[in-house]
Amino acid sequence: MRPMVAECPADVQPEPAMPQPTTALPHFRHAALMGATGLVGRHLLPRLARQFERVTVFGRREPARMPLNASWIRTDFTDPGALDLSGVDQAFITFGTTMATAGSRADFRAVDLDMPYGFANAARAAGTERLFLVSAVGADPESWIFYNRVKGELERELEKLRFPSLVIFRPSLLLGEHPGRAMEQLSQLALTPFRRWLPATARPIEADELAQAICNSAASAPEGTHLLMGADLWQLVKAPVPRQRDQ
Repeated sequence: MRPMVAECPADVQPEPAMPQPTTALPHFRHAALMGATGLVGRHLLPRLARQFERVTVFGRREPARMPLNASWIRTDFTDPGALDLSGVDQAFITFGTTMATAGSRADFRAVDLDMPYGFANAARAAGTERLFLVSAVGADPESWIFYNRVKGELERELEKLRFPSLVIFRPSLLLGEHPGRAMEQLSQLALTPFRRWLPATARPIEADELAQAICNSAASAPEGTHLLMGADLWQLVKAPVPRQRDQ
């Protein structure tokens, strides 16, 4: 039987319901976020700030809006050994780029594989037990598509770190503001009108909805490795129930 889990605070909450048994942590202390200025990270940061006592943001740029209980540590992620994640209970990675922005395959791999892995490795070494990663539909270390292959390689390497809990999200097209990303903007215009009729795996998802799903999953603190996409991901937006990934 799947455990019921607690939802994190959303912008508008329904009337309180009768408390249900959950596997949620007794309380949430310290979260670390990599990618707070990106499309998903901008929505996730304020939610984490409401759920955790403290949030540490790692990145090149300080977020435009910093919650009172959040702090920013400037880093370019080129030296994972310099990252201090001591005391972090749960770490979140919503970090990535595009081939057009990176400029080369080597630079894309550095940003989408080496840097997130270095961050996760530093977190695990510091004692962090739960890691949450935003990946992509089609991620596969054996894929002939370079983008999907790099995403799959990162997932594979993170599994090797043996976090007690690893949750991987594979959303389809992310809806929201994509400054400087013309292809994403065009895809949104083309697919949004048909969103409700698309299969769950291919259905575009609002960045805000994905942030809510991540937050809901964090509230459950499930053990093991979990892969969330398609119907499972959409269910998590409203009723969080991560599925155990086949080993």
